[in-house]
Amino acid sequence: MFRRIPTIGRTYRHIARYGEILGVFVKYGFGGVVASMHFERYLPRGMRRLGKVRDPAIHQLSNGDRLRLAFTELGPTFVKLGQFMSNRPDVLPPDIVAALKGLQDSVAPFPAEESAHILEKEFGRQASELFAKFASEPFASASIAQVHRATLADGTEVAVKIQRPKLDQIVETDIDILLQVASIIDKHVEFAKYMNPVHICEEFVRSLRKELDFLNEASHMERFAENFEGDERIRVPAVFRKLTSRRVLTTEYVKGFKAGDVEGIRAAGLDPAVVAERGTALLLKQIFDHGFFHADPHAGNILVMPDGRICFLDFGIMGILSPTLKEYLVSIMVAVVNRDPRRIVRTLAEENGQPIANTALLEYDVTELMEDYVHLSLRDMNMGELLGRLTRIIITHRIRIMPGFYLLLKALVTIEGVGYTLDPQFALVKHVEPYAKKLMAERLNPFSHLRGALASGMDLGAILADMPYDLREIMRIVKAGQTRIEFEHRGLEPMLRTHEQLVDRLVFALILASLIIGSSLVVLSRIPPKFHDIPVIGLAGFVAAAVLGFGLLAAIMVGKRR
Repeated sequence: MFRRIPTIGRTYRHIARYGEILGVFVKYGFGGVVASMHFERYLPRGMRRLGKVRDPAIHQLSNGDRLRLAFTELGPTFVKLGQFMSNRPDVLPPDIVAALKGLQDSVAPFPAEESAHILEKEFGRQASELFAKFASEPFASASIAQVHRATLADGTEVAVKIQRPKLDQIVETDIDILLQVASIIDKHVEFAKYMNPVHICEEFVRSLRKELDFLNEASHMERFAENFEGDERIRVPAVFRKLTSRRVLTTEYVKGFKAGDVEGIRAAGLDPAVVAERGTALLLKQIFDHGFFHADPHAGNILVMPDGRICFLDFGIMGILSPTLKEYLVSIMVAVVNRDPRRIVRTLAEENGQPIANTALLEYDVTELMEDYVHLSLRDMNMGELLGRLTRIIITHRIRIMPGFYLLLKALVTIEGVGYTLDPQFALVKHVEPYAKKLMAERLNPFSHLRGALASGMDLGAILADMPYDLREIMRIVKAGQTRIEFEHRGLEPMLRTHEQLVDRLVFALILASLIIGSSLVVLSRIPPKFHDIPVIGLAGFVAAAVLGFGLLAAIMVGKRR
């Protein structure tokens, strides 16, 4: 765990925001969920009465739409959370995921004087000193930043992305609360435990913090440019490092048409079908050749320049195709080509890291999926539908998949949607096929395994070289009588706590019984001093026994409720 979950005491310091979040969820009809998870116990008494939804129009909306509206109202952190969760169909139902995909990352701009203040704070100079021209009104405004046009002293047009004021404070407060809520969900929601909500929350926090540091985005753009150096099909905006900081990103301003503007593309004398093929080829090259790809290539993040070159925008979150994930992907492709559902099941089991509950049923579901698509031509095959069905199978069988897998699926499905917009005859599978054949050929080529074999040979040589010394050391320890076995038990903590609690109560009960018996003997012996002819010492013993008895009873009742 990369950071400690906030304690209840720490969460109380953010109690106003905590109450605001709960109030918004109650407003949009999630009061029952809030109550069922026992969130009210973490609030002051005055905030524990959760009201009911009073707006009848909200009742008519679906759960996904109400959740989307709640996230939108709660601001940047929750908008990003919704977008993050829309990439995790293994965690949320399909209708919720579909609704969260509609989250709009566009909000009202903040005042121009705030932009000027941030620039001066970051670079120690005013905007008029940094730029020859600086447009006070932004041309784009999102939940975490807004973008202004500006001109450098040499006449270069640039786009200046400026983070919202005090965003760090807002986000850190929300992060503390989200981690606390994740731990509560893990404790009170039984079916959510296999999802590991704390781990998912930590994954989101890592992603969000990277996105909030514009130096990361600048590095992504520079790496992206290096990967495509010399490729005439693409244009990557230049980064101006001297005018870039953690909260400000200055890049070259690129003019072009949004990928969804089919009429504008045609008016520029370009063929939308060619544009679709070029954009798809560039994304597939990122995925399969570079292993570093744009994670959200929707139409708004792709510009088509008048000369036909493609320009990707917004490099805040990038996907990575790790060697392990690439191996799994190749195994699945080989299995699909060979119509071998058992290989797919074995590959999924390896990635899951533990045995699958019902491999026979999983194999049946995979076989059924393959049979539905094996007779279709490439032009008739909808990869988005195919990947969606495969994802649902994975979710149904509760198979744990690397988060990068879902980013990969999202990128492919998104670019397929852009392709259909530009060309109704677009077929993503046709473009993926050459890469699949290339990957399979690499997998089957014995020379491709030579490097791994050499590395393994070097490791084996090192082991053999160290073996005589290691054996002598083991024999020395054995002869000296210094061998020992360490035993660590796991999973016994709850039983030990219960046992300790039982012993404590038993001892308490024995003391209570002794007190009653002793007090009875004192009363019967009529030892003075007396109160209304009853020995005072015996009377005090009975009163003490009564208080202690009620205390023990209350402790037992509270323990049962927990």
